[in-house]
Amino acid sequence: MKKINPVMRLAVAVSNLSRLGFTACLILLTTLLTASCRQQGASVSVAEANIAFLGETEYDFGDYSTQDTLVHYFVYKNTGKVPLVIQKIETSCGCTRATFSKKPLAPGGTDSIRVTYDGNGFSQGTFIKGCDVYSNTDTVYHLRIRGYYLP
Repeated sequence: MKKINPVMRLAVAVSNLSRLGFTACLILLTTLLTASCRQQGASVSVAEANIAFLGETEYDFGDYSTQDTLVHYFVYKNTGKVPLVIQKIETSCGCTRATFSKKPLAPGGTDSIRVTYDGNGFSQGTFIKGCDVYSNTDTVYHLRIRGYYLP
């Protein structure tokens, strides 16, 4: 059986574009290019960013007696090979706010996420609040703060 060069297959496919629909052509070309890379031993991979939190992902403020605003910084590092971009952070309550840099973080760089808890108007007891960190990684990271208010 004669082996056909992937480049030759691509040339034949391009010459037949007039007979195929646009979507079918795109699917065919993508399949042929992927097969060509695999036959030539090239790997098809996607470089990724990665977050490594330095320290904890949960912080306990402990007991506190004032209804002041509490702040904690979660420090992280980009341990990936491409710039890290935090896209958004969702908090579990309106009393909790997270601020972060929207600039891409270079591989090896460090930064922090500032999480603020505003306990004004809340009664005695325990609070546990969460923050979900969305970025250009495959993982949603979960941060948590907690504490106990003593009036």
